[in-house]
Amino acid sequence: MSDLMPGLGDEPLLTLDDEQRQLLSVLGDRLLAENKFEEARSVYEVLLASDRKNPFYNRAFGICCEQTNRMEEAKEALDRAINLDPQDAYAFTGRAAIRLREGDKEGALQDLQAAQATPVGQKDPLAKRIAALMGSAQ
Repeated sequence: MSDLMPGLGDEPLLTLDDEQRQLLSVLGDRLLAENKFEEARSVYEVLLASDRKNPFYNRAFGICCEQTNRMEEAKEALDRAINLDPQDAYAFTGRAAIRLREGDKEGALQDLQAAQATPVGQKDPLAKRIAALMGSAQ
């Protein structure tokens, strides 16, 4: 994300009203569910331009970046999502997947343990994904 918005703080680059934000969020969610990661990434990029402090937008953008092999952007967005919402099991799981791809098994295991400790991390289907990734990290 740093190359998208270099040197900028948390000030919005774009102003969206609630209806526009909601419509884009629904579109991004649909594209993400359909595994159209490049298209979803573009939608979440617009949403982040309007609200960089939204943990969900950061997480979704990070997942899309990871799926399109933009690892630095993915890590940045997932780090930000975790900082904004330390109970986001999905962000921890996404970052763990990146760490595994990079060979950082210890970091991945820490992220998976953090994800598992959240209320959401103990529910299916995320619990199954965490368990599978933990097997890879050990």
